[in-house]
Order: sequence, then C-alpha cells, then structure tokens
Amino acid sequence: MTKFSFSEATLRSHTTPSSFERGEDYYQGGAVIEVIKRDNLIQARVEGNELEPYTVTLECDRGGIRQACCSCPYDFEGWCKHIVATGLVCLRRPQQVEDRPPLTELLSDLNLQQARQLIEQLVQGHPELHHEVDRLILKLTAVQSTPLSKPQRQTSVNPAPFCMQTRQLLRETREYWEWGGEDNPLREKLPDLVAAAEAFSRAGDGANAIVILAAITETCATEWDELADLGGDGEDVVSLLDPVWAAAILSTELSSQETIDTQVQLEEWGAVFSQDFAISTEALRQGWDDPALEAILQGREADLWPDGRPDCADDLTLIRLNILEWQERLDEYLNLAQAEGLWQPYLTLLIRLDRIAEALTYLDRLTYLEDAFTVAKALRERGEEQAALGLAVQGLSLARHPIKGSTWYDLNHFDRGQNYYKYDLATWASGLAEGLGDRDTALTTQITAFQSRPSQADYERVHHLAEGQWPAVRSQLLDYLRQLDTWTSIEAKVNIFLEEGLVADAIATIDQRFSYDSLLLRVMQAAISVNPQWVIARARQRAEDIIDRGKAEAYATAVQWLEQVRAAYEQLGQTQDWQTYRDRLKTNHGRKRKLMNLLKTANLF
Repeated sequence: MTKFSFSEATLRSHTTPSSFERGEDYYQGGAVIEVIKRDNLIQARVEGNELEPYTVTLECDRGGIRQACCSCPYDFEGWCKHIVATGLVCLRRPQQVEDRPPLTELLSDLNLQQARQLIEQLVQGHPELHHEVDRLILKLTAVQSTPLSKPQRQTSVNPAPFCMQTRQLLRETREYWEWGGEDNPLREKLPDLVAAAEAFSRAGDGANAIVILAAITETCATEWDELADLGGDGEDVVSLLDPVWAAAILSTELSSQETIDTQVQLEEWGAVFSQDFAISTEALRQGWDDPALEAILQGREADLWPDGRPDCADDLTLIRLNILEWQERLDEYLNLAQAEGLWQPYLTLLIRLDRIAEALTYLDRLTYLEDAFTVAKALRERGEEQAALGLAVQGLSLARHPIKGSTWYDLNHFDRGQNYYKYDLATWASGLAEGLGDRDTALTTQITAFQSRPSQADYERVHHLAEGQWPAVRSQLLDYLRQLDTWTSIEAKVNIFLEEGLVADAIATIDQRFSYDSLLLRVMQAAISVNPQWVIARARQRAEDIIDRGKAEAYATAVQWLEQVRAAYEQLGQTQDWQTYRDRLKTNHGRKRKLMNLLKTANLF
C-alpha cells in the first residue's frame, strides 16, 4: 500500500480551520473522484461548484508536500478545501490512490515511431502546442551553443494608448485625493501599465519598451504639478519606472546620440519628480561595453566601480542578471553574480544547473533570511532535502534584507515583516523536518514559527510534535504569550488562553489593548463563572457608552452586553442588584423606544 511523507497535521498547518473542515466534508462526501500517483507527483480530480471537476496537483518529496495547487479560483489564506480533501484521501484511504509509472518511464518504453505518433497526436489535439514543439526541436537539434535568435519585431508600438491610459489614471488619482481618499491609486495601478514595457524588454525588444516608457513617463511629468499639490510623491513614480527604464536601455542598442538624448530626457523628468533616475542613468553610462564589465563577464577580475559603489549597484546588477538569463548567457550570469557578491541568484542558478556540490561550498556566504529561503527551496526541488533543511535552519538566524527608504509604512512595519518572513521559513522547515523524520528539528522550528506569529493552529501543531515533551513546551509557550504585547497577537492569545482554561490570562490580554467586540464577548462568556465582577464592570461600561451617546444603530450591541451583565449578576446570586440596575436604565432611558423594544425582545425587561 502506498505510503505518503505528509500527515494531517501538515494539511492543517497549511490551511485555515474553516477550509480544513470544508475539505473534510468534501472527503466524506466522495467529492474526490480520482487520485493518481506518479512517483512524487499526485494528481486528483475533485468535484466542486463547476460542471467540470477541479484538478489538484501535489508535488511531494521525502520531506512532504513541496508544492500544492488547485485549478479552483480560491485565492485566500492557505490551501483550498479541494487540496485538503485530496490529502485526506491519500492518508485515510490510500487504497483509492492509483499508482502509475512516471512519465520518464512511460516514454522510455516507446520506440522512435511511437514517440513520433505521440507528438503528432498531441499537436493535432492541441494545435497551440505546434509552435512550442517546433521551438523545442530547433533548440534540441541546434549545433551551435549560442541561444537561438528570436525574430525581430518589424513595427513600432503606438504610444498613444499608453499616454491615454496614464492620463486617465492620473485623473482618477487626482479626483480620488480631492475627495479625501487616503490610498494611492497611482502607486497601485501604474505597475499594470509598465508591465507592457517589461514584457518587451524580456523579449529582447528594448526599443519598443522605451517607446512605452517614454509615453508613460512624459504623461506623468506633464501633469505632475496638480498631483504634487495634493501630496503626490515623485518617488512613487521614479522608484517604479527607473529599473524598468534600465532594463529597456540594456535590452537594445542605442547610438551615441540616442544615449545622450535619453540621458537629457531622464534628467528633465527627474527634476519634475525631484528624484534621480539613478539606475537607468548608470545603465546608460556603462551599457554592456564597459571594459571592466566585459572582463567580469568573461570571468576575469576587474573593478566595476572605481569611483565607489553607488547605492543602485545591486539593483542594476540584478537587472543585468535578468537579461543574461533571458538571453541564456548563463556562464556570464554566474561570473557577474559572483563578482558582485549576489550569492542568492548565483547559488540558485548553480543548483538549477545541477552543480550542487559547488553550490554547497558557498552556502555560508548568504547573509539574509529571504536569500537562504530561496536557495533552500531550490535545493529541495533538486532532491537535496537534507541540505535544504540545514540551510533553512541556518537562515532562521539571519536578518531580513534592509528596507530601502524611510516611509512611515516602512518604519512601522519592518519588525512585523521580519517576523512574517521568519514564520514562513520556520513553518516550511518544520514541515520538511517532520517529513524527513527529524522530530526534534521539526519541533524547534515550529516553536520558532509560533513565536514569530502566534496562532491557535500553530500552537496545536507544536503540541502534535512535542509528544512527551508537551508539559514543558506548553509552559514555555504560555509564558511567551504572557509577555508578548503586540496588537497582532491579541486574538491568538485569547484563543489559546481560553482553550487552556486560563481565563485570567485571557482577561489580562483583553484589558491590555483594544479588542473587537466579538473577542471581548468570548472572554466575558468564559469569565462569567470565574470572575463575574469583571464581566459586570466591562459589560456595563460598553453598554452604557452606547446608550448614553444615543447610538441607536448600535443598540443591539448594547443589549448583547447587558445580557452578559444579567448572567454575571445571576452567577453571583445577586438577582436583586440586576433588577435595580435594570430599573435605573429604564428610568433614565425609557424614551429610547428602539432600545426598550430590543430589551423586551431579549427578555431583559
């Protein structure tokens, strides 16, 4: 019988409680109509709300589920119910999983004639594959080692639509701000316009990318004064356009005069936005013909920045690496990444090229958490699960990439961002370690995940992993929660304290910070039997605040608080005190008919 390297705890840790519950319903209802396992790939068909079943794909390895996806439109937190249902079938009814040979084994049994027939039939059934098959055959049979050249576009893009769309976006942003809106539609929607230029650069057509960028940038500059008067920040525009301009410049050949004209134009636009186009200016200066750059690309030592390394150096190098990858100039990619000390892209490409042993010797060069996570995932994709786990654990001790700029948002979200990145890495490492049978590492990394972003689900996952160590670990986690004082942790603290019967701790948490009414109500309902005096004081305060201010639309909520007051008085055996309080409310607020009717409906009068 087929065995799987993941558990129900893995499914729970990657989904919300409601999604897991609905997935279990789908499993029980027989919605999973087919599950096929080919080596490390599991594919299933799951009935849903559409006529055709959804397709679920699970990519597994020795460490568990490496990647899970579903064709359904679910785009919220965690895995969808169809993925959960598929996983439950694998674990609870493995006899329903059909084992089939992997594709490589199937193809190895075909002779040349059969392989030709297979490809012909596939293309006949899916004509859109014809071009891709043609491209792959040319690539496989090419004698030269240089990449196959792509046909050059013969026509220039019309800039008018981009001018019009940019002008419309600027108008929408201006009107939104004039009405007092606090968001930034320009910053949110301008990337969609710029994406067209990025696509041309990726295709090696920097000339048309420049046409699009010039239209967008000139339109923004022409109408910028009005937005600036409303608080527009030129950095929002330049920080987006500058790297895309650099990619376009490096994806085409500019004449000397075109280079000068582009530089002058960038300086004029920069003056309008009060921001320098630093990356694209440096791209114009160096191009690809800089002698030092040419030496580095050939693997020779050279000083690319004799006048001092500018702040934009890493950004420009990353753009160059993207272009080298698009052009399949991989040796030059590696030479440049190594020379510039960009170890994450360097190691990731080495791993993709199956130069694993070489990559492992450079892992200690990684200095940022995100870089370690990216390389660890690349190792895992190549079957190096143990090395991936070691790097993930190492990465948990690293810091995040420093945030550029000093906006209010950056300054106030940096710590939270650090914890969220650490949470993702720690959760990933814990699941991998459990799949590999390393329970100790799975536990320690799951504790790190919990402490980075506490939740009841992660608390339960720690419990699952701790086994006999749970009493000591439980005490450690609860002490951590008691000293944790952040607004993002309130709900998790309350949920866990109430689940553990620690009502006093839940009360202390609620009293520390503002909380949602629903959360406070849960604490009150649990506290009635252990601290009814607190319930009376807090519930009366919330109800009277609403009633005294005459907030008729919130009277239903006030009645909800008064129900807690009555229950607490009854718990104390002080029915007469409740009646006295109730009568005083009636005397003081009897003319508020809506309130009186709601109180009668709730049997409080």
